[in-house]
Amino acid sequence: MTGLVTGLAAGLPLEGVRVADFTRVLTGPYCTMLLGDLGADIIKVEPPQGDDTRAWGPPYQQRGEARESSYFLSVNRNKRSVILDLKSSGDMEAAHALIGTADILVENFRPGTFEKLGLGWEALHARHPRLIYASISGFGLSGPYRDRAGYDVIAQGLGGFMSYNGEQGGQPLRAGVAVADVFAGALTTQAILAALYGREKTGVGCRVDVNLLEGVISLGTNQVSRYLTGGQVPAPQGNEHVSIVPYGTFECADGLINLAVGNDHLWRKFCEALTLTDLAANPLYDLQEVFADPHVQARKVAVTVPHASLGETTVTCPPWRLNGEAPPVRRAPPTAGQHTAEVLAELGFRQGS
Repeated sequence: MTGLVTGLAAGLPLEGVRVADFTRVLTGPYCTMLLGDLGADIIKVEPPQGDDTRAWGPPYQQRGEARESSYFLSVNRNKRSVILDLKSSGDMEAAHALIGTADILVENFRPGTFEKLGLGWEALHARHPRLIYASISGFGLSGPYRDRAGYDVIAQGLGGFMSYNGEQGGQPLRAGVAVADVFAGALTTQAILAALYGREKTGVGCRVDVNLLEGVISLGTNQVSRYLTGGQVPAPQGNEHVSIVPYGTFECADGLINLAVGNDHLWRKFCEALTLTDLAANPLYDLQEVFADPHVQARKVAVTVPHASLGETTVTCPPWRLNGEAPPVRRAPPTAGQHTAEVLAELGFRQGS
């Protein structure tokens, strides 16, 4: 089963672009998933035991003996999976062959790891000058924290995010989603797209360096600016806004609502609306309510696709519209090594040789 889904089948911007994806867990796979959504051929290289997140559960989706973790499914659509042991000379030869066919390499290991394997930027750039080489790390490729492992919660803390997130007067609080990982992944995608555009003009690839810490600092936007321009150290505001009122979460007789009155014009309209018996406002949803909402359903935010071992699985669709349509989920998240024989054959290798 290929897991292919028809739809906006032609004209995806990155069709013909190949990505050698050596990433695992969340930030790198999120980056490469976005590239795959835009049409790139993502070859996900996994170690013999598979991506760590294949074992991160429960919950799992199961069908008979087959099971896939919901975590893995969330960030690995539109990819092909290849199992390679980079400690094996034969598999390393296949890895080099794959890189030789790739436009982009993405890795999120601790700095220095790929250099030790002979897969560092300088070595590969000399052999493949058009290759775009993207590295995602905890703290970047230079500086005193360079060699430290990076984790989302550490970056949220060191980047100041937790200091202004949470309830007023409460303890520092990390976000309910791994925002450092996800945002760094999105930033890497943006940088890769810029590098692809630049290569069209220069013919030469470049090194992309994105890290969790600086991504979190960048995510702070106006909170960071309050400190840099006025010396004000932001504190947790809960769901309220430091500059806009009313803006936040309010309790009503039948539940919570989110209310955002962003300017004086809206304030006047809001005051007029208060005289009505059926005040319209944005509800505060849990995820069951999110996906039951008619607007979310009309936009087809969740789609069900064929899956090699599960029969089918439901994933979110790419978060853009191109010419009015969402790019299709062309491939379900792959089973471990699902495409090893297929990709090795494309590279001129026979599995087990």
